[in-house]
Amino acid sequence: MITFTKLLISFLILFTFHITNYCWAQKLTAEDYFNRGLNNFDKENYSEAIADFTKAIEINPNYAEAYYKRGFVYDTKENYSQAISDYTKAIEINPNYAEAYNSRGITYTIIQNYTQAINDYTDAIEINPNFADAYYNRGNAYFDLTNYFEAISDYTKAIELNPNDASVYYIRGFAYFLTNNLSLACNDWQKAYQLEYKSALELINKHCK
Repeated sequence: MITFTKLLISFLILFTFHITNYCWAQKLTAEDYFNRGLNNFDKENYSEAIADFTKAIEINPNYAEAYYKRGFVYDTKENYSQAISDYTKAIEINPNYAEAYNSRGITYTIIQNYTQAINDYTDAIEINPNFADAYYNRGNAYFDLTNYFEAISDYTKAIELNPNDASVYYIRGFAYFLTNNLSLACNDWQKAYQLEYKSALELINKHCK
């Protein structure tokens, strides 16, 4: 037979457990939720990551990086409109957030809003003139618009800033090829291959005799 004392002890244990969990949850800061969100993202627990970043934002509505990271998760889930909204909010809070401009530009590129994408990459570059990825991404937007000479200019700047990025040589080679400069195209594909970009070998064998 279950005695009153046993029931009371069970109740007190359960009550203490819930109180402990409640107090622990109450002590979590915006940074705690943010860091847990990063951890969940790394584990590909995207819904949990969004919930954590959202909680961080609720605690600190001016947490630009939480908006940025949540936008990145939405991008990963192909929820582009929400990603753009979060990147925009991050920029409103921190107008010098070059990474947010760059990431929003990538999202605009994905949905083929190239004008806005180029504007965002340009803003990122104005904030950080040494932002190699922003030059590369703006070059890709120009490439998609068939503005190959503008693309080449941006790829060249990206290479100056990061000379070991094989992918930039590879795509600049395509831009040279499409502007009838086979010699420079082959040089870029050779360089890409030297940097372990294996796909370049097929182009070298096909076009660079």
